[in-house]
Amino acid sequence: MRTWRTLGMLVAVVSVLSWTAVQGAEAQIKARLGHGGSEIHPFHIWSVKFAEEASKLTNGKLKVEVFPNSQLGKERDMAEGLLIGTLEMCVVGTGTILPQWVPEIGVLDAPFIYRDFDHFYKVQDGAVGAELKAKLEAKGMKHLGWSDIGARHMTNNRRPITKPADLVGLKMRVPDSKVYVSMMKALGATVVPVNFAELYMALQQGVADGQENPTTTIRTMNYYEVQKYLSLTGHMYSGASGLVSTKWLAQQPQDIRAAIEKAGQMATEYTRAWTREDNQKSLDFLKDKGMLVNTVDQEPFRKATEVVYTELSSVFPPDLVRRIRETR
Repeated sequence: MRTWRTLGMLVAVVSVLSWTAVQGAEAQIKARLGHGGSEIHPFHIWSVKFAEEASKLTNGKLKVEVFPNSQLGKERDMAEGLLIGTLEMCVVGTGTILPQWVPEIGVLDAPFIYRDFDHFYKVQDGAVGAELKAKLEAKGMKHLGWSDIGARHMTNNRRPITKPADLVGLKMRVPDSKVYVSMMKALGATVVPVNFAELYMALQQGVADGQENPTTTIRTMNYYEVQKYLSLTGHMYSGASGLVSTKWLAQQPQDIRAAIEKAGQMATEYTRAWTREDNQKSLDFLKDKGMLVNTVDQEPFRKATEVVYTELSSVFPPDLVRRIRETR
């Protein structure tokens, strides 16, 4: 009788432990976070930091798995996944993809609109940024933080770009975005829209003569292998938005939602410092790899691209442009 009683107690204990283990497993919340950069791209730096902080803030209850290199689809695919609830999180360009849902957000990538990094950050963190983030959330994508990649410059395989006329006849890749297309046409280039995930091959095969991106992206995506000239135009400061599906987020407990927002802020602060430092390190790296680097006088480029603001006035409300330029 004692043996059976002991056995029964053991079975009960094992059952409780098994139930507790199952409950613990069920308690962990999992989310996927996709982006189009490589494992050393700023998108990945932001994503990994976000995942780390989210885990710490929730004592491991939230597990965010990061998928780089467009493993979960191209930027548009991932953004659409958030809207329909098939993907939890992603990092996508503010001026490249998101204007398809919130046209005004493209103004954040407008040519020659910022004075420097600090101006760029103040716009993102100020009233203009708040208004644009609210518009994204209304569409079903909640902004969690900025994964900035820095000042954009032009590269190509044919000649140094020192003045707008040097772009005439060049096939320049741009994202499929009205802002970028309008800017490059204003400078006289032949526009070649190519998806970010396919850009290296387009340059390698001569589909495009050149492209424009920050030095960090040129390094991390290995474009220096298929580009000869780097012209420091600094025509845009480029950002991306870390996003979460509002459908998915609404299903999570309040403590998880709060941790996700906090982790996004922490990842933003970390990545900003990393990007500013890496832009310079990457420039030195590209020089060492043999790219021929030249500086430019921005003023002729600035004047040539003013027409962009007129052409896109419907999505670049003049008052919004004014407020960005006047931000101090």
